[in-house]
Amino acid sequence: MPTYSARATVLKKTKLGEADLIITLVATDGRELRAVAKGARKPGSRLGARVEPFTVLEGQFATGRSLDVVSDVRTVDTHASLRDDYDKLLVASVAAEMLEIVAAQAQASEFLAEMSATLFDVMDACAADKALQLLVAWMLKLFAVLGYRPILEECAICGRGVTMPAASAIPDAPVIPASPVIPGLTRDLDERFCWSAEAGGVICATCGAGQFIPLDTYPAAALAWLRTLLGATFAEAAAYDLAPELLRDLFTLVATFAQEHFPARLKALEFYQQQG
Repeated sequence: MPTYSARATVLKKTKLGEADLIITLVATDGRELRAVAKGARKPGSRLGARVEPFTVLEGQFATGRSLDVVSDVRTVDTHASLRDDYDKLLVASVAAEMLEIVAAQAQASEFLAEMSATLFDVMDACAADKALQLLVAWMLKLFAVLGYRPILEECAICGRGVTMPAASAIPDAPVIPASPVIPGLTRDLDERFCWSAEAGGVICATCGAGQFIPLDTYPAAALAWLRTLLGATFAEAAAYDLAPELLRDLFTLVATFAQEHFPARLKALEFYQQQG
């Protein structure tokens, strides 16, 4: 069988027969790879430890008819804490499932693969309580890369700009040295906003109250943080200190958006929501 070299991140493993595994990976160029790791489940198998989820590996793969075969691989990075820490595992599994779906539909790019690899690097190195805000940042960036970035600057219904007080006037708002005041600020301030995943993002409080079933409102700080996390690097996102209640709001907003617009059911996301 012809062989090829690849560097990839393991996203999922599935049992095959008595001793083998099917591993699903995303390569550095965004391609989905599915390969059989023969004998990986045998006691003492060195291969089994190299094909754990979130592990970055590189090596040789043999081309097969339906599934490729792992020929020889070496571990580049284990990302061990993403498996050993339960809180990190839950969060990282959401990203892995979403990336797997995107790659399977041939929508992943080299940029997205690199962005996701950076996410796992930073999440592996940071404290567990930072994992969720990193996931929120990654999901916002993923939506933007796929072409359905949430509307965050104006009302998705009436088109009126959704403005906020200066960051320093909002409790728990991000401090952005280069831009201490949100662009577009006017005296007509919306200190709370609504969210409609179906409409595509932010809804002003007026339009939100005018719905047949009025939409829940969220504090202006949540909108400020959505905008900030979308534009932040993962290192910057991990450095922020977000109040638990605010972080729950941010996750709720991006989770409902994903469930409305993502092209497949997200089981890992649903499971994480049930744990909360």
